[in-house]
Amino acid sequence: MKCPVCQTINSDNVSSCSECHSDLEAFTQLNFLDDQIKTKGRIVMFLSVALGLLVLSGGFLLMNMSGTEAPINYSKELKKSSDDNLILEAQVKDLNEQLSKANGSLERLQNSQEAIQGENAQETESQSSEPSAKTHTVKEGESLWSISTDHYGDGNKYNKLVQQNNIENPNMISVGITLIL
Repeated sequence: MKCPVCQTINSDNVSSCSECHSDLEAFTQLNFLDDQIKTKGRIVMFLSVALGLLVLSGGFLLMNMSGTEAPINYSKELKKSSDDNLILEAQVKDLNEQLSKANGSLERLQNSQEAIQGENAQETESQSSEPSAKTHTVKEGESLWSISTDHYGDGNKYNKLVQQNNIENPNMISVGITLIL
């Protein structure tokens, strides 16, 4: 199941996200209720069509009956179809109530997700706004690439050193200068 909070793909039988530890059971229940509502809707549609066909065929037969034949009693069949339709309508109403509750739960989860994302953004801002006190003094044989690899784990991040230290020519750095990391 794909976590709706952090978009991490988890296996279907877990109750919480392996990445952000969000509760996935509520989302699983919402998916289950959605599938049930779709199934019930198809059943209601099928029975409505069947009821309509039954009424039409009964009316057609009544119109074509001769006066000498005994009339067929369709009222029992119509009543049974009507009762079935009422039962299905009650089930649809119940499912709609469940869906409404599930939507409320989903809205609360989405609000929680937004709050968590806001907190994460604030943490990131506060971390990035704190001045870095780390420095490095250039030694003979070092380059911005090697310093970047040592301190950032990636030589491609040497541009960060160039920008932070206002270095005009990244290919020429002097031994003994102190760089802010």
